[in-house]
Amino acid sequence: MDWLNPQQLEQQALDDTQRLWLTQPKNLTACLRATQLPLEFKCLSQSWQTPVIDEQRLLSTQADIWRREIIHFVADTVYVYAYVSIPRRTYQQYQQQFDSVGNLPIGENLLYITPEITRSPFQFKALPTATAPERVRLLGNESLYWARNSLFDWSGYPLSITEIFSQNLPPFPVM
Repeated sequence: MDWLNPQQLEQQALDDTQRLWLTQPKNLTACLRATQLPLEFKCLSQSWQTPVIDEQRLLSTQADIWRREIIHFVADTVYVYAYVSIPRRTYQQYQQQFDSVGNLPIGENLLYITPEITRSPFQFKALPTATAPERVRLLGNESLYWARNSLFDWSGYPLSITEIFSQNLPPFPVM
């Protein structure tokens, strides 16, 4: 399945909770914290990798990218698996800033506090278990996962974030 734009997502059968989590263009970490659950964040890996087809298309590169994989969880329940994809030229331009994030959430500690960074509208995709990345299984054994992706532009240097959601998300917080 190809990525869907917001109008195409409207035609999909989603419950209100799923739809809100997918479509709200707010800082995901801040929204998860606002649920008042004892949220934890874990950086699973950070390394140079070959971009998958979606990343090649979105970032206009076939060269290695810096991929940062994370999860947001409470106890044994993983709510979000996400990865940041950073082309080499973007990483090299802003390496000091990326490295300073360390193992903290990149949105709160870089993307949403840097005025030069803008975010594109979301695109959405349903991921059947059979075609989902292996680490998505951390979200639980679900038949279908919903993902959103957006492109960030930092003064002409792109990076993308893909966030894949569990079907067991808490209600979206009133903020």
